[in-house]
Amino acid sequence: MNTLLLPANVIAFRELLQSKFPGAHPSRKEEGEALITGVACVDAVRLSKGAVMEIVGERASSGVGLLLAALLQRESAVAEYTAMVDGCDAFDPWSVPALSLERLLWVRCQQVTQAIKAADLLLRDGNIPLVLLDLQLYAARDLLRLPSSVWHRLRMLGEQSGVTTCIFTPGPLISCAASRLVLEPSLAAEDQYRDRADLVLALRTSTEGARYHGRRAG
Repeated sequence: MNTLLLPANVIAFRELLQSKFPGAHPSRKEEGEALITGVACVDAVRLSKGAVMEIVGERASSGVGLLLAALLQRESAVAEYTAMVDGCDAFDPWSVPALSLERLLWVRCQQVTQAIKAADLLLRDGNIPLVLLDLQLYAARDLLRLPSSVWHRLRMLGEQSGVTTCIFTPGPLISCAASRLVLEPSLAAEDQYRDRADLVLALRTSTEGARYHGRRAG
């Protein structure tokens, strides 16, 4: 695409990505190639590179924040960059180790339209292989007001660039997603004292075609 035709803010954002993340490289999609995260419930779905996964947490105690942190801490994140579009500026950087933060592009937003635009730019740029779009704190009724073309555009951009997108939502909204992972309530108050890695393994999820029952943390 001719950069002369791009808006100035888009050009500036791309230049910022290139300057801040010079070691990041686009992960081009290959037929049948899956993104391995090391997070059991996500990998059980076999998420293809360049695809969109919707991660739904409709009820409390389902472990949305736990899963988000686990994706930021995946082993491949030591060598790969991750972009997180924080839809409501609610992410706590103290919730993940400093090493994970060194490979993270954190885009802080306060409006859903800002978050969508940021994800759009990241997918167009193609430099960072995994984009996490966190819209979990928005009301489902507000997200339903967005035209379906928004999600279709993100899907097509990911397919073109090879960038995989995980979109966290408060309810099933994205019909064009390649897969939908629904987090089911599985945590109790006393779990706050348990090891986080064990809690991630204990998460219970379901998809349209499969169900994953995590093991109960001991």
